[in-house]
Amino acid sequence: MFTKLFAKLAAIPRRLFALSLPAKVAWLLAVFLVLCVVTVWIAFLRDPNLVPWRHSWTVWRLLVVLALVVAIPPVVYRALRLWLEGEDSRFADIDFAWKAGVDELQRGGLSLQEIPIFLVLGSAGEAQERALFNASRLGLRVREAPAGPAALHWYASPDAVFLVCSDAGLLSRLAALGEKTTSASLSTDRAPMFPQAMEPLPAAPRPVVSAPAPPPPEPVMPVAAAAASPRGTLMAEAYLPQQAATSAQSGGGRGAIRGTMMASSYQPGAAAASPASAANSGTLAVTALPVAPIQSSLPPVTATIRSTEEVRPAIDSKPSIHVPPHEVIEQTERLEYVCRLLRRARDPLCAVNGVMAMLSFDVIRAGAQEGVELQRAIRGDLSALQRVLQVRCPVTALVAGLERERGFLELVRRVGSDRAAAQRFGKGFDLRVPPTPEELESLTAHACGAFEDWVYTLFREKGAISKPGNTRLYGLLCQVRRHLQTRLAEILSGGFGYEPAQHGDADPILFSGCYFAATGAQEDRQAFVKAVLEKLPREQESIQWTRRALADDRRSLAIGYVGLVVAGVAGMALAGMIVGQIL
Repeated sequence: MFTKLFAKLAAIPRRLFALSLPAKVAWLLAVFLVLCVVTVWIAFLRDPNLVPWRHSWTVWRLLVVLALVVAIPPVVYRALRLWLEGEDSRFADIDFAWKAGVDELQRGGLSLQEIPIFLVLGSAGEAQERALFNASRLGLRVREAPAGPAALHWYASPDAVFLVCSDAGLLSRLAALGEKTTSASLSTDRAPMFPQAMEPLPAAPRPVVSAPAPPPPEPVMPVAAAAASPRGTLMAEAYLPQQAATSAQSGGGRGAIRGTMMASSYQPGAAAASPASAANSGTLAVTALPVAPIQSSLPPVTATIRSTEEVRPAIDSKPSIHVPPHEVIEQTERLEYVCRLLRRARDPLCAVNGVMAMLSFDVIRAGAQEGVELQRAIRGDLSALQRVLQVRCPVTALVAGLERERGFLELVRRVGSDRAAAQRFGKGFDLRVPPTPEELESLTAHACGAFEDWVYTLFREKGAISKPGNTRLYGLLCQVRRHLQTRLAEILSGGFGYEPAQHGDADPILFSGCYFAATGAQEDRQAFVKAVLEKLPREQESIQWTRRALADDRRSLAIGYVGLVVAGVAGMALAGMIVGQIL
């Protein structure tokens, strides 16, 4: 009996320390008030110089004192909780998903205070999220918490925590609407890249479109240059003829390639012959693709555009994709609430270490109006993040959903599944450079130029002219040139761009680059994801407080100093009064 009693008494301090700050303050205040009342009552009873108890204390006075002792602590608790934590949430689904994720992190031995956290915006649904992180091949301890449909989903490893805003923010809502519209309007995955731009073809003989002759072969570079370790994005500049054998002899194998995927490091057939090295990650670049010797000139590549396979009639009845005005306000408030939860959980650390904004390929190819909606969604979400989190962190754009384009899947197949799984495809951006519209247009040209570089590089392979997938590759190249590059440049400039004359003193976004990925459910429809997610932790320390955060800090510091001065003056005045009474 006594053992249990002592155990309960010993557990009291531990329970008190586990209480929230408002609860601790309320309990301490309650103890202080009780001690004050008891001390005064004892003084009145024992001091003969004071008014007798029966004359100074009536029943009503006693009831008022007891009521104040009971009522003051709860009022203080409520006031402190409102001050520190805000009002009770209107988003019970977010609270549930947040608590479930934090509990799962604790069961996995992970802590939000010790591991960098990255926000993922623009999720089209839990199916895409599962495919995204399955394609990442990361060693995750926490996966899709909570399971099933939820406002938030958590994915975590010992090196990073990824918080996916499944139903919070304009980007995610727009992506979900795009997925719903596309699934309802397309019966198969054989739709063209930009269906609304295609006019119905006549039933007469199908035209044969001749691609321009590819550029002349690159000069053979020394073996030592091939042994270098290119890092970054999959690129096509270093297509080195006759290097497949010499590269192996020089010791610069595929395992040395990290970062940007380069075509000069790609060896036809090698991807299928042996698995890629663990170090073979980064951005895909054509500089990594040696091929067999080719003639000084090649006949033009011809491709027959078939209306039954690559071109469909225009979909005029397809509904527009946009977020209704009432949902714009709600989704912004939901994202801001998630940001407040992050600030509270991570205090005093920075709330996030990076952001990945997924841009729905379905929305991009839907039309010009959808592109404007996407710009507004990007700008709205990023403004909400900076406004509430008060942090400037690297923001990476990922065009997701390219598995719907058959030409892109053909590109992945020809490049090699191992490289596609380990490297990234697109173009990075210097975090130190403000992302002006001109800079982002140039970035888009380089990112989309990777398609052209790789298509021509693959066409130059020995025996490539007779491969049946050339039609799809050339169709992909035409659509990228005609539609994707222009629309993507407008979206990046309008969503991530910074113009000093227009944005004034606003902080520019720390833009990290734009990449392309396939996020299908099957493994053969997943590509260029892992290296993008691995890039986020490498940039986790490139964060800054916003100017507003620094101004608020200076203001709070000034108020604190003023409070200290006032408290000091009041203390000195009180001490003087006491000394005067004594003397």
